[in-house]
Amino acid sequence: CYTNDILNIVNYLKNCHTYYLNEKYPQIREYIQQIHTLNNHPEMVMIHDFFDTYFNEVKEHLVYENEVVFPYVLYLLNKNKCTDTPANYSVTEYREHHNDIEEKLYDLKNLLVKYLPIKDDQQIRRKLLFSLYELEYDLKIHSHIEIFLLIPLAEKIEQTHNKINE
Repeated sequence: CYTNDILNIVNYLKNCHTYYLNEKYPQIREYIQQIHTLNNHPEMVMIHDFFDTYFNEVKEHLVYENEVVFPYVLYLLNKNKCTDTPANYSVTEYREHHNDIEEKLYDLKNLLVKYLPIKDDQQIRRKLLFSLYELEYDLKIHSHIEIFLLIPLAEKIEQTHNKINE
């Protein structure tokens, strides 16, 4: 009964992942590179490294959702039609391991504002900060959709299937 809702949610989240990986994070990385070009301060290396580490964590998070979570949720929707059962996985595991990838954006903004001296980079710095705030807000919404919509709906379906199989 929740099939269309879950399909729409998963489709939306997958599209967000594509946007983040292919557009938003590369844009932010480019802004950081432009600031580094204008402001060759030693802290820029720290900011570059911090961002690269953070972005790798984000990629791992998104790949996990795309390759494990979403296929499992879609499996639950089509359980009567599927023969391949994911080995010992449940939505509870996803709920317990779901992390907020937007928290480190706060740290990155602080690094930029507190520790990087301003040179001739105000314009690009504003673009970067705006882009970080925008991404942080978008990720918060994204996370809320996963936590408050997708997970509860998937848990209901999972519980229904578990009762049928008992």
